[in-house]
Amino acid sequence: MNWEAIGAVGEILGAIAVLITLIYLALQIRQNTYQIREAASQDTIHLWNNVSQAMVNDPSLVEIFQKGQNDLSALNPVERKRYTECCLMVIRAAWAQDRRVQAGALDFDDLTVAGWLNDWLRENPGFGEVWSETKSHFPVEFQQRVTQAMNKQTKHSANET
Repeated sequence: MNWEAIGAVGEILGAIAVLITLIYLALQIRQNTYQIREAASQDTIHLWNNVSQAMVNDPSLVEIFQKGQNDLSALNPVERKRYTECCLMVIRAAWAQDRRVQAGALDFDDLTVAGWLNDWLRENPGFGEVWSETKSHFPVEFQQRVTQAMNKQTKHSANET
């Protein structure tokens, strides 16, 4: 066997090794992507469970929340603060979920989270008032997606009539 043949065999083996390495890396990246998405999904569920847990652990909060949903003026200052903090828990959970959607860690339509939040804003005047008072605490991009969902909903409602 001459050196050229040995060199050719070495190049072929090297190419095969590179190919195997690339396939292995592709599989690892795919598995890592799945794990990241699964962790994001579990974390999002955990956030929403925290909101529910607050209600379950404190029945008076449920009453405050129900009163505040319709009319913030029906709440005394302490109840108003508790209601606002509960609304902020919901908004922060929606924002966190929206961030994961934007990062590609969760598979949702871009407007799904903002659209869901918009539904809450339209259906619960007290919640809408808290959003109006606190939305400046959230990134402009998130505010814009909520506004975009509101506009989309308004156009959709106008087309139905």
